Amino acid sequence: MLYLQLLERMSIIGLAAYIFSRSIFFKRMFTKKFTNEDKLILVVFFSFLSILGTYLGIKVQGGAIANIRPIGAIVAGLIGGPLIGAIVGLIAGLHRYTLGGFTALACAFSTVAEGLTGGFLKSTLIKSKHKVLISFFVGILAEVIQVVIVLLMAKPYSAALELEKTLAYQ
Repeated sequence: MLYLQLLERMSIIGLAAYIFSRSIFFKRMFTKKFTNEDKLILVVFFSFLSILGTYLGIKVQGGAIANIRPIGAIVAGLIGGPLIGAIVGLIAGLHRYTLGGFTALACAFSTVAEGLTGGFLKSTLIKSKHKVLISFFVGILAEVIQVVIVLLMAKPYSAALELEKTLAYQ
């Protein structure tokens, strides 16, 4: 049931991204090298999507939120590279940290790591003929990184492990 609710909420993020992709700005941005203005617009847009992903999340236990925040950071990295992904991850991660809970710090770090993951794999995506498949695996890798960071950083460990078990079996 949890995954179905997150999928429904993810459609809102998908709709916003689709509308953005149809904009003149977006099309213009991919016909030339990114300017500083382009980079700023990417950071603002994908930070907004990531923060929205936090608010569209579902509270699970102890202040933890099952959410779709990483999508914005990962896609920002895939489009804009490691720096853009890291900045979006930092903004969305700091926002998540302010909401508190025993996973707050771990989620902040993992969001930055997910943005970096997308950014570092940008060149692999560009060179590949299988962009959808590569993007799918980047998302899986980023989520595995998030789970590892939560298990390593969230205290108490027993609560973090219980959280990850709950999320895995929903």
